[in-house]
Amino acid sequence: MAVGILIRPTIPDNEGRTAFATLRRLGVTIAGLERAVLLVFDGTLDPEVVAAEVRADESIFNANTHALSALHVEKPAPGEVWIASDIPDVVTIDGIGEARRLTAWTLRGSTGPADADAVQLALERLLCNPAVQHIVEQL
Repeated sequence: MAVGILIRPTIPDNEGRTAFATLRRLGVTIAGLERAVLLVFDGTLDPEVVAAEVRADESIFNANTHALSALHVEKPAPGEVWIASDIPDVVTIDGIGEARRLTAWTLRGSTGPADADAVQLALERLLCNPAVQHIVEQL
């Protein structure tokens, strides 16, 4: 079982805004796009303990610019995709261990999560470069 920790920016996210504008220019019909970092810790760990340890690590989490939450799901929600680099991207938290760092994208349609076709188009056109990245379907 894996523990996921989601870290979202609470300040304007230039990378997310640029990706949103680019997707719109590329013909992907979405109403919004949010980016977050997803840290995935493998093992039987208490999610709240892991969240507290990540929150205490200032090299990863800044309370002035980030919001943190423990994921209680094992796969992306509708309208959400998790992307991993083929080159291992690992962070180490003292007392907890190593975590894989993924990028979590949340795509919104006009009335809720973006539909599967819009998500697939966004992945193909910008969000996932298959030469160096892959989609993570489950923690």
